[in-house]
Order: sequence, then C-alpha cells, then structure tokens
Amino acid sequence: LEKMKNENLAPLLDQNGHQTDMVYEERFQREVSQLNV
Repeated sequence: LEKMKNENLAPLLDQNGHQTDMVYEERFQREVSQLNV
C-alpha cells in the first residue's frame, strides 16, 4: 500500500517539491477530492 501511495504521489511531489508526510497526505487527499468534484 505504501508503495502505491509513493508512486501516486511521485508526480505531484516532483512538481510541488513537497515531502511525503501525514500533513501532505491530507492536502493531497483534499486536492484529489476537489479535482474529482
């Protein structure tokens, strides 16, 4: 599961230069939910 998460976050991490941590994960989920809506 962590591997999949890292692979999915890889592109966004490269663009925004953010690190994978709990805070970023929350922001990532919020951004994804906004995109889906």
